[in-house]
Amino acid sequence: MAIVAASIVSCKKDDGGNGNTSVNVPITGYKLDSGIISIPSASASLALDYSNANTAKVWNDTQRIATNPSFVGATYMTSASTSLLGQTIGISTYYKKDATIWNELGDDFGNNVNLSLAGISATIANGAMVKNPVLKLANFPLNYNDSFQSNASSSLNLNATYGGATIPVTVNLATTGKSKNIATGTLKLNGYSGTMNVVIQKYTRTVATSVSTNPLFQSTLNGLLNSYGFTNGQQTVTLTEYRYWVNSKGFVMTLYANGQAYVTAGL
Repeated sequence: MAIVAASIVSCKKDDGGNGNTSVNVPITGYKLDSGIISIPSASASLALDYSNANTAKVWNDTQRIATNPSFVGATYMTSASTSLLGQTIGISTYYKKDATIWNELGDDFGNNVNLSLAGISATIANGAMVKNPVLKLANFPLNYNDSFQSNASSSLNLNATYGGATIPVTVNLATTGKSKNIATGTLKLNGYSGTMNVVIQKYTRTVATSVSTNPLFQSTLNGLLNSYGFTNGQQTVTLTEYRYWVNSKGFVMTLYANGQAYVTAGL
């Protein structure tokens, strides 16, 4: 069950911070394998030229109209799918973006989603994981050396069936986002003409997941989760990304710590 929560971190790709605030707008770009673009150094005068990067690996997404009223103030959402316990499950992430902020409001798995794991079946009746408070992703305008920290909490309730008994399970997520605009300079990028002024934001997201249930069932559940990187029903995952922001376009590229980069073309 907690694999659901862990998947939220693994499937994140921040497609929505571009300069277009419209909805139902396709987003397209290309993916670069690790090793092509290096982790940027802290500097006020970078000169980066990736104008000859191979664009053969295409990705696409869509900024969609926010459909779940549980995410109050959402201006759009994006959707992804991931494989969980041998089945495909969809996740929609809700955002609010305006001239001064970009916030993540939470994730939605949908309603009445069924999962199974080692003799345990579970149903997610209401898959809306609303962050309270919201998770801040960026402040606008972006200035060199600006930094902030944002903390958010969310939870998910499931009904698990094991040995003929129905057992409530709660997944709690505590998310911390740490941001610093570490570099500025110029950028040349395949898919864009000329040289662009860029600000590079380093954003680290740490998600601490805890899973609780009936005390009589907790040890059994903990044992099942151990093979998925949990210890005593708890797990902490940290991901770092670098967002390359260009004025009036939004972020044109996201680089992850594993070296993979996603370029958003044509902004």
